[in-house]
Amino acid sequence: MDGEIVANLILAHVKAQQPQNGIVHGLIYSQRDSTNILVNRALADAWFINRDFTAAAKLYDRLLEQGDSTFNTLYSAGMCYAQIEDLEQAYHYLQLAFLMSGMQHYGCAYRLGVVCVDTKRYPEGLGYLDLAKQLMRPDTTIMKAITLSQGEGYYLTQHYDEAVTAWKEHLTYNPTSIATYYNIANAYAYLLKDGKQAESYYRQFLDLARKEEKPTDKLKEMIKSAEDMIKDFDLNRKLSQQNNQ
Repeated sequence: MDGEIVANLILAHVKAQQPQNGIVHGLIYSQRDSTNILVNRALADAWFINRDFTAAAKLYDRLLEQGDSTFNTLYSAGMCYAQIEDLEQAYHYLQLAFLMSGMQHYGCAYRLGVVCVDTKRYPEGLGYLDLAKQLMRPDTTIMKAITLSQGEGYYLTQHYDEAVTAWKEHLTYNPTSIATYYNIANAYAYLLKDGKQAESYYRQFLDLARKEEKPTDKLKEMIKSAEDMIKDFDLNRKLSQQNNQ
């Protein structure tokens, strides 16, 4: 049995969007030889594409034990552990992968940044997210994700001005993000104490939210809260005008 041929066969099934067929061939081969690195790499990738991240992670771990500490193996292992929410392992592997890339792989920097934010390593995570922006090729989808994560990271570390700046940048890539308008409005209203900006973003939020055909209960609560805030702003304006007369 030729391991190289089997590995190529597995990858051919993966490319044909039939990873489950590749997995079958890989498992049959592994019954004879479970140490072939080429087959194990291909089988791990097939598990990954098939979204069985636990099985893929175990196989990437085996590859690393065999000395196959390539960038792709470390990066894929990190992504698997992120998917199964073992974030400490994800952090460990993604950090190694990013260092191996010479700190030049923007996708790895982004995923590492997200994991850092999720594990409350906020300053480190924000640094990786900022680096990902600098490294990335123009890609709207990635920029949506990066700026959203940056906003969350700044907000959780109580850097509210920076959070608002990140969320505003997110809107340039995702102008219909209803929740982002609401988050910005709340930040201005409750944290930055800028009623004029808060009212502007509450109104923009309501313009979009009211167009939703089937709003969720959560969205209905947000709409009610925004409408109440607008009423308060209107009332305060009237009272101010009366006092000035």
